[in-house]
Amino acid sequence: MVPADQDFAESIRRMAEMLIQGLREQPGRYLLPAEPTTHSMWDPDLRVVLVAHQHHPEKMAADLLAEVAARTGCSLTVEPLSVARFFPAGFDGIAQRHPVMGEDTANALDADTSRLVAATLALAGVS
Repeated sequence: MVPADQDFAESIRRMAEMLIQGLREQPGRYLLPAEPTTHSMWDPDLRVVLVAHQHHPEKMAADLLAEVAARTGCSLTVEPLSVARFFPAGFDGIAQRHPVMGEDTANALDADTSRLVAATLALAGVS
C-alpha cells in the first residue's frame, strides 16, 4: 500500500519500488506469462483467454492511478488506462531482460526502473 501522505510522483515511484523488490526476490515469477503470451500468437483460443485476463489488471491499475491522482490533487494529461497499459509494458521488458543478461543487475535494474518511472510520469503529465 502506498502511504497517504505522498504526492502522485512519489506514489508511482513507491509502487515501482515494490514491484522491483518482488522481482529481486523472485526473478522467475515475472517470466511466467511470457510463454503463454508468445504461444497465443498462434492459438486464437488462448489469445481470447489472455486478452480477457489482461483487461482485469489494467482496469484495476487504472482505478488505482485515478484514486492516487484524486487523493493527491494531481491532474493527469492522459486517461489513467493509458498509464496503466504503459507502465506494465515497460516493467515486463525489465523483468524479462534483467534475469537473462547477467550484468550488474542491481545498478542496471535501478537505472532502468528510474527511467521507466520518469517516462510514466512524463506520459501522465506529472513532474
